[in-house]
Amino acid sequence: MGTGAVGSFYGGKLARAGHEVIFIARGETLRALQQKGLTVKSYQGDFQLDRVQATDRPDDAGVCDLVLVCVKSYDTTDAARLLHSTVGPDTLLISLQNGVENEELLQQALGTGIILGGMAYIGAAMVSPGVIVHDVAGRIAFGERSGQRTPRVERLERMFLDAGIDADLSAHIDATLWDKLMWNAAFNAICTLSRSTVGEVLADLQTRTLVRETMLEVIAVARAQGIDLQDSRADEHIVSSQTPPMSAFATSMAHDLARRKRLEYEALNGAVVRFGQRFRVPVPLNRTLYRLLARLDPASHSSSLTAGN
Repeated sequence: MGTGAVGSFYGGKLARAGHEVIFIARGETLRALQQKGLTVKSYQGDFQLDRVQATDRPDDAGVCDLVLVCVKSYDTTDAARLLHSTVGPDTLLISLQNGVENEELLQQALGTGIILGGMAYIGAAMVSPGVIVHDVAGRIAFGERSGQRTPRVERLERMFLDAGIDADLSAHIDATLWDKLMWNAAFNAICTLSRSTVGEVLADLQTRTLVRETMLEVIAVARAQGIDLQDSRADEHIVSSQTPPMSAFATSMAHDLARRKRLEYEALNGAVVRFGQRFRVPVPLNRTLYRLLARLDPASHSSSLTAGN
């Protein structure tokens, strides 16, 4: 559901492995998929699918075994409404979106299906309709929200690995989601506001310090909920982000800004602010980044937070 760079990459790998995959797309992307197929240019190896099943009507898919939700986080609820006909009581859903709130939004909107926790760690972009360039990472992590290693998630793990997808079946998926939010809240926001790559942000002492302090706020909010994240994770993220190809990476929100597309700050710094309010943890840096991104957002949409909060 949502055939941008992420949906195209993982859906393409599953289709290449022989699974029946239906891509839900729209506009020029839909037309390109239907007429030309899907092209993935990846540092792990290029591949081309001359024929793919693509539609803008989720009803065409029928009830599915697995749904990968790959829309932008601000479209989660609308996407879930469109997915009703594809989701039965045994359908597994994995969100490969930014943020830590998508699973609850899917559950609330659908009321059925089995919502697993999930995240994608990948650098990829759709350079033209139906053409994806993948140049960083490619791993997904997923798991039962309870942390149990059930037969159904073990089957999914085998399916992903057999399709050539770097998959990690996590017993602590909530901690994994917050760990990624920590990276996103800092780097996505600061790289976008400063129009810099990850490496450029880290090369400057002032922005490097801002990255670390923003991450520490996210860790504090996670710990207030009982999620075990240590301050050392901020330093580990900074060290790993200094090496190629991460240092040359332009974040997804920076790409969106360059293309004058709506920004995902609500799911990133906005989530930190909302959870900080709920658990009474001060997050002044994330709140400031949130407000600056709201001002910068080309969509100029109204936010769920007001200036007085």
